[in-house]
Amino acid sequence: MSVIPMPSATLTILPESKLLFVGTGEGISKVRKIIRKDKKPKELQYV
Repeated sequence: MSVIPMPSATLTILPESKLLFVGTGEGISKVRKIIRKDKKPKELQYV
């Protein structure tokens, strides 16, 4: 089994980055809704 390390806190996620979300179906559904919103939280303005 491979382990994917967590990125450092200073890493910038670029628009062309691919992300892997792990969690419950409900949690992943909430993440998708946040990413698709027109008005995003400050932390996600560039995603």
